[in-house]
Amino acid sequence: MKNYCFFFMLLLGFFFPRCEEEEAFELPEFSTSGKNTFGCYVDKELFVYTRGSGVLGHSPISGYYSEGGKYLGFYSYANKGRFISITDSIVKVGFKHKISSAMYEDNNRYYRLCKDLPSEYCLLKFDKENGIISGTFSFSVKNPETGEIKMITDGRFDIKINIHD
Repeated sequence: MKNYCFFFMLLLGFFFPRCEEEEAFELPEFSTSGKNTFGCYVDKELFVYTRGSGVLGHSPISGYYSEGGKYLGFYSYANKGRFISITDSIVKVGFKHKISSAMYEDNNRYYRLCKDLPSEYCLLKFDKENGIISGTFSFSVKNPETGEIKMITDGRFDIKINIHD
């Protein structure tokens, strides 16, 4: 009888769904090979793309460069309805630059770059031939309605980009 009970309990373990453990995520490693990675902390909470797709069929991580307008932009969606976008006109590798435009969205609450606080991005790689940008960033954003400020720190990206003439 004990064998039947053990066998029955073993079968129950196979047929009933198990609780999935929440995945542990961390910032992506630094890379410069176009791995399409993007990560940072928003007020010390990890912001990384984990799974799924972006909005309206767009890639969850993307970038672009306009030769004519001389601007570079990149963005990433993360789970829980969050989005970060950075756009700048300075495309110089190896130097820290102040960010000219950035946005953070958290469940339809919009935050804009706070130009009164320090901001920087550093392009570690800009490969037009292979369409790759890699680098680091940090900045603060402010909600214009509430005045709430969020700190975006330890940002890193390694993105395949679209190049437009």
